[in-house]
Amino acid sequence: GQLAWNKYCVPAQWALQFPQRSTLEEWRKEGVKPDFSLDSFNFMVVRHPFERIVSAYRSKFENNRFSGNKYFDLFGRNAMLKHRAVSSDLSIDEKLNLLHETELYIQSGMSVAPDPNNPYQNPPWPTFSEISAAILLDGIYDRHWWPVSDLCLPCSINYTAIAHMSTLNRDSAFVMKSIGLSGEGWPSQNNASPGRLTDEVWKEYFSTLPRVLMEKYR
Repeated sequence: GQLAWNKYCVPAQWALQFPQRSTLEEWRKEGVKPDFSLDSFNFMVVRHPFERIVSAYRSKFENNRFSGNKYFDLFGRNAMLKHRAVSSDLSIDEKLNLLHETELYIQSGMSVAPDPNNPYQNPPWPTFSEISAAILLDGIYDRHWWPVSDLCLPCSINYTAIAHMSTLNRDSAFVMKSIGLSGEGWPSQNNASPGRLTDEVWKEYFSTLPRVLMEKYR
């Protein structure tokens, strides 16, 4: 991941000048031109987009169930409120109260069985389908799931190399050698992210999606 590469690669000066910007397009809106000199080595790391979105979901929502999770505060709560299948007889205040009870349940450590009468406790976190609906239908933005083509602009930047998560050990060695570094400790498939997803894993998550969302992902 990016944090692992930051040990070895110094960001361009224009990036340091605007650290709050998360995409090249945002820097360009500020009137800043990236300075990719001829002697620089520009590279990006990509992965299968379906694997990437499932990895982001697992990391930020499914395996990150605790009080104060910023991704739940930013996206998860509204995704559950808007896309969880609940009785149409419930008012918005009743839904909010049930969701608040669910947050208290999470804060308590979920040591007891969830309330079967509270739809937000079954499960007490946003499902992959709900987060997908929030991304595809509501347009929630975060760099962990936004298309790489929008984040890194591969059609506008002449990248020296494009590494892939499936061959990260080999590709990392090539990048490190190309920039004059060697030895152990470079980003690898073992430390890039915990438990790289297999095809079977991300396909299982996508199998839970309704057809309308699956078609939008395509």
